[in-house]
Amino acid sequence: MSTLRVDNLRGQTADGKDRYVTQVKQFVLATADSITSTSFIDSSVTLNITPSSVTNKIRVTINGYFGQNFWHATPYFRIRRDSTQISFNEGSHWPRVQYDSTRDSESGLSLVMDILDSPATTSSVTYTLQSRTSNSSYPLYLNRTIAVAGPMAQTTLTLMEIAQ
Repeated sequence: MSTLRVDNLRGQTADGKDRYVTQVKQFVLATADSITSTSFIDSSVTLNITPSSVTNKIRVTINGYFGQNFWHATPYFRIRRDSTQISFNEGSHWPRVQYDSTRDSESGLSLVMDILDSPATTSSVTYTLQSRTSNSSYPLYLNRTIAVAGPMAQTTLTLMEIAQ
């Protein structure tokens, strides 16, 4: 068996500048969240990081799983840095070819978001996944489907500081 050990991993851009990861942090939500709000609210998926330079960028990656009654409601997600919205999906549309309450209650979808942010600070910043449903009678569920009350998956928020 081979072992690869790396003390420092650096990349270069076309202009010859070094790029490398200075720190990585991760939050894992292993419980199930239920969201009934029709306005964006903070989820339990949140994490802070303190950049080491004002020119560094933060790669924000969210991987998760969610369920909802897709016939009656639409899920929405966005990422917020402190009080600033840095991503959104207000244009979400889900296929609704035929109503099937069994399939709807047992269906879940992947939640994947990835953005490179420029916070321009060396102060601590907090990244939070916000979510809402289009119909408060039909909640949006993180880490589960309608049919299963407990968690079926995990949602992760990973922050990587990229030196510029």
